[in-house]
Amino acid sequence: MVFNRFQLQIIIYLIGICLSFTAALYLVFFIGNFPAVFGAILCTIVGAILFRYLYLFIAKTNQKLQRFIDSIKYADFVLKFSSDDSLDRNFKGLNNSFNSILEAFRKERASKEENLQYLKTILQQVNTGLMVVHNDGSVVLVNDRAKKIINLRRINHIDQLKSIDKRLYKILDSFSVNSNYLLDFHDNTQLIIRSTSLKIKSKTVRIFTFQNIYSELQQKEIESWQNLIKILRHEIMNSITPISSLNATLQDILDEDLVLEDSKYILPEESVEDLKEGLSTIGNRTDGLVKFIDSYRVYSNLPKPNFEQLDLNELIQKTSQLLDPEVTKSGIAFEYSIPAKAIEIKGDSYLLEMVLINLVKNAIQANEGIANARIKITGGYDEKGVPFVAVMDNGKGIVPEAIDKIFMPFFTTKKIGTGIGLSLSKQIMQLHHGTLVVKSEEGKQTTFTLKFLSQ
Repeated sequence: MVFNRFQLQIIIYLIGICLSFTAALYLVFFIGNFPAVFGAILCTIVGAILFRYLYLFIAKTNQKLQRFIDSIKYADFVLKFSSDDSLDRNFKGLNNSFNSILEAFRKERASKEENLQYLKTILQQVNTGLMVVHNDGSVVLVNDRAKKIINLRRINHIDQLKSIDKRLYKILDSFSVNSNYLLDFHDNTQLIIRSTSLKIKSKTVRIFTFQNIYSELQQKEIESWQNLIKILRHEIMNSITPISSLNATLQDILDEDLVLEDSKYILPEESVEDLKEGLSTIGNRTDGLVKFIDSYRVYSNLPKPNFEQLDLNELIQKTSQLLDPEVTKSGIAFEYSIPAKAIEIKGDSYLLEMVLINLVKNAIQANEGIANARIKITGGYDEKGVPFVAVMDNGKGIVPEAIDKIFMPFFTTKKIGTGIGLSLSKQIMQLHHGTLVVKSEEGKQTTFTLKFLSQ
């Protein structure tokens, strides 16, 4: 509406100027008398006045428009246009339009600043450290929790972390998308560091979160030790109680049946057999207790992985060929499935092979007496691009009450076994910065999945 009035005003001024100068020329050249010349002078003056008004009108409009554009360009929304209409009343409408637009910008900026302040407040209050880093290493944003964790009041570049902890600097510098790292940082500080990336326009920023899980790990460790002590007590009592009982029985046999005759001890044949049987039982229980203690020694002294570049497909293929005769002998269908392209990981082939062998052997035992039993090993990448290996069987499954305990050291649902196979396997996967999880439907299917998160 204002623009239409502006156009109309320009047209009126131009028409007036043209008519004034045309009239002046007509009066001078076609009439030529004194009154006509005087009238031509008046027409010229009117035309000059109209031209001046047109020039001032356009100049004033351009000036206001330039001020308006500059205010938008430099985000100076405090500017306010006066309602001056000394040149023309249409300027009042133009001023009001500009003011309305700037007011809308002011409200929008205030809303954005309010939201930004709201988000900043939340980021400063959360109990998780947050750091946003540009590709050049400059720190865009860091909250107070992150500063407290890394013990720096101010950080502008990740290079400053070299003097704090070189391992932390290396993790942030050698950025890997969607990775998780566990770092023993300082006393009473165990950090889990998660990373991701975000592309904003043409720039990519890296986002890191830091969380101190020391107290949670301490609590879990206490719970693990309590559970382990219960199991140890249970196993030891299972061995000690019958040994103690048998010892008392054998002592009674010797006290009652052993007779001294002519300086010789005589024991009835029946009592001798009882002694042999009792001592044999004591020996068996002692051997079982020694094996149990050896199992604990193996669990608590697992060697550190010798990391090397591995093709997970080759590891699956090699392990499957190794286990195929044993599985086939058990009357179980056995197969493996791997992608055509190599799956590169870093790991210890010996330890990872140990995990797969243990899982397959567990699957063989779970399939005893099952019709159409089968075991399948699958390798590949999950939906997030994380390498994985899955061992699936259609055996007896795991009861819901035991699903949360099967990775506990020395816990077992089998009649024969030490109960450390799965706990060892999980420990090995943790050393590989990976996970071992299970999904089971009793009587239908069980799947153990190994994931390598930091590849």
